[in-house]
Amino acid sequence: MLPLYQQKDPAGELARLSEDPAALSEMLRPGFELVEQILSRNWVDRELALNTAKTKDDLVQFSKGEQPFMLTGAWAVTRLRELNPNLEFEVHPYPVMEDGNVLVINIDTRVSINADSPHQEEARKFVEYLTGNDVMWEFVESQSSFSPLKENRLAEEDAIQSLGPYLTNGRSVIGSDDNLKFPIWDISRQCILGMLEGGGSAAAVSKMELLLRKWSDMEQR
Repeated sequence: MLPLYQQKDPAGELARLSEDPAALSEMLRPGFELVEQILSRNWVDRELALNTAKTKDDLVQFSKGEQPFMLTGAWAVTRLRELNPNLEFEVHPYPVMEDGNVLVINIDTRVSINADSPHQEEARKFVEYLTGNDVMWEFVESQSSFSPLKENRLAEEDAIQSLGPYLTNGRSVIGSDDNLKFPIWDISRQCILGMLEGGGSAAAVSKMELLLRKWSDMEQR
């Protein structure tokens, strides 16, 4: 969806897609076709993938040095260092575009204050503490991630330094954008599971549209 984010009004386009399951499914077709290509070339073991627990088994498998690549977040670097301190690896944006790579950014850590809390003032002070430069940076370092503050500061972990330019060069997308009204992460995962079980990209696109419409109908009831 990188071309969408490079438009003048990505928010407006996301709003349009939130009302058009067919258009959203079609926009994701190239992604499903890429998955189909990866599977057809046996770059991913279908059976192994179906029985691999995300952000758990995959890290263990990769840490043994027997897998050529792993699709996961930069935060996994800390776990990998613990599992195999001698493993040599680097983290790079996804090489999925004809003209280069794309960084997928997930907003993994959200901080909020309960509107009904009797201790809102204390909560605000705690949030201010958590989002202070020093505390934020300590957290970023522990996650091998980057700071959401204006400085765009990247953790000092050597393996992730290739991600730095992508924080500001316009070649990044939001992993699961809250501006889309659909639970796109969960729905797309169901479609990928169908592909791991033997389905093709065309079937995944059709399933995506069907699931989007079902979810939309349930929300309107």
